[in-house]
Amino acid sequence: MTLRKLVLSATVALLASAAHAQLSVTLLTPAQSGLHNGTVTYEATLTNLGGSALDITGSGFTVIGTPAGLSIDDSPLFLNFPATFGSGASFTGELFNIFIGDSATISVGDYFGDFTVQTSAGDTTQNWQLSVVSAAGSAPEPTTVALLLAGTLVVLRRRPARILGQE
Repeated sequence: MTLRKLVLSATVALLASAAHAQLSVTLLTPAQSGLHNGTVTYEATLTNLGGSALDITGSGFTVIGTPAGLSIDDSPLFLNFPATFGSGASFTGELFNIFIGDSATISVGDYFGDFTVQTSAGDTTQNWQLSVVSAAGSAPEPTTVALLLAGTLVVLRRRPARILGQE
């Protein structure tokens, strides 16, 4: 194959792929945090960058390490976004939710994954991050409990002793 034919083939391939509609997915806040037994909502802007309309046909997601305590709900994609995007159309809304299980099913830490929007022109994937954090002040520190007990003992000791039978 000559260099001329190779360049011509590459040009035709690039032009053919540029003619297809292409969906851009931009997560508004790709890195979020949440508490156990809570739900985190990811919002996105979807934009058709191509010259023709495209249909949203499905979605998919992966979670690295597949922790049992995370559940992804993709129904907001189908409830909040139009099924067909015209050329140049753009829409912002709730894309998917992640439910965080209790502390017995998922540990505090960072989790990573991706969410894919499937269209008639191909798939577009965006990465996300979720930090599971513990609720602040959920358990008192041992020194706080010790100070509380010491204070209670001092108060009880300083009270005047009551003599039985006298008021």
